[in-house]
Amino acid sequence: MGDNDMDSGLLNISLSDSEGEEGQADIDTAAAAAAADAQQQQSRADRTALSEPAFQALRATYRPKVENGEIWRTISLPLGSAPRDEPGSGPGQQKLSKPEAQEVVHAAEELYFFGRFVEAVQFVRGVLLAASSDGGEGLLDDETRALLQYYETRCAARIAAAATGAESGDDAAAAAVQERAGEQRLEKRKVSLL
Repeated sequence: MGDNDMDSGLLNISLSDSEGEEGQADIDTAAAAAAADAQQQQSRADRTALSEPAFQALRATYRPKVENGEIWRTISLPLGSAPRDEPGSGPGQQKLSKPEAQEVVHAAEELYFFGRFVEAVQFVRGVLLAASSDGGEGLLDDETRALLQYYETRCAARIAAAATGAESGDDAAAAAVQERAGEQRLEKRKVSLL
């Protein structure tokens, strides 16, 4: 081994018994870390700070988003606005994106939970009809279609229970019967697709 190997610093380890140097190095490292943290917090505050006039201007224009059962009005039928190249969609078919499909499901859920069952059934039937017309079987994915059919069944059960004047116990039984019938129809459709 030549002198070049010793000068490379590969195994150049300095051992020392004095703790004073190590203690000073720890203090210097801690002080540097604290200074960097303080500077980072200051720059973060500067980045997110608003002046009072800017805050008041923002406050004057702010309007909270209120969902009051009207999501369904924002959805235009027929569904799907542009052709998409996705697996499972044939030529000329349009595939609904996941956010668009979620918007449709949220609209149905909102109508259901606000107790607007007739409107929910009409909306879901319109969506399912638009999805199945003109060869649009691939427009909705299976999960979205199943959820929409579930809400259609639940809303129809609630409408039927209200029409017959069923008591709360009868309402639950009627809803269970309608739900089972909807599940059976869904299973038959799945089998027929195979």
